[in-house]
Amino acid sequence: MPFVKKGVVIPDGGASDIDSSWAYNGSVVRFHNKYYCYYLGYTGSIIRICLAISRDLMHWTKKGIVIPAGGAGERDSSHSWKFKAIVHNNRIYIYYIGIGTDAIRTLCLATSKDGLHFTKKGAVIGRGSAGEIDDANIDEGLSIAKRNNKFYAYYGGYDGSNIRICLAISKDGVHFIKKGAVLGLGAVGEIDDIGSVAPEILKSNNKDYLFYTGNDGAVTRICYGSAKDGIHFTRKGVVIGVGAGGEIDDGGLYGPSVFLNNNKFNMLYDGSDGASNRICYAMSN
Repeated sequence: MPFVKKGVVIPDGGASDIDSSWAYNGSVVRFHNKYYCYYLGYTGSIIRICLAISRDLMHWTKKGIVIPAGGAGERDSSHSWKFKAIVHNNRIYIYYIGIGTDAIRTLCLATSKDGLHFTKKGAVIGRGSAGEIDDANIDEGLSIAKRNNKFYAYYGGYDGSNIRICLAISKDGVHFIKKGAVLGLGAVGEIDDIGSVAPEILKSNNKDYLFYTGNDGAVTRICYGSAKDGIHFTRKGVVIGVGAGGEIDDGGLYGPSVFLNNNKFNMLYDGSDGASNRICYAMSN
């Protein structure tokens, strides 16, 4: 499943913008006959969920912050972090990791009728109890899929040492039951032997494709696995590797957002040159 890189499509902003340092972690949905890319804007100290809109996937108009920080004592009082946007019942649902002043990370939900103005619904998945695979934190990205009239939430479970991709299932999109890890660490020496993080799930031709960031401790790459049931995944390896020296992603790739367009896999991902992250675009052959 080779991809052809198309370069940066959503760059970082100007000095006074919310994405002045980084624009990253894009999540794309088709809504009202346009592409809505929700992404994280980072000033160097503040992280917020922002929006850009496009008709052709190449030219984007930024719309600014759509989910602000919560009030004192709320689970997102410090940051609204890694997230996934989906369309459900003609609304945008954004599941995101809220970070409180205590640094605890909780999976939260906000919904919108127009894609611009959101109502927060609060926490839906918290960190696990002592001894569980996610007892340290909910971490490093997530993806949400609808399957068999249920919501499947794939997220990073952190046990204090490593991050694995875990699954929780819900009938209503609010009350989730955890199912444990669906993709653990790779064997020693493999491209994801330190962590498999930032999952993205997509169904095509009766298969579930799980794209994710593989970390070997030195560099991050976009990898994937596949399954027939959304639970038991087989690793397939790297689909987009690190760029050559001097390219925009020569420092690593992260956070794939994948969708089908004209029967091809399209991907927005974070390309790092070691100094900044920018949202890049690639298309499968």
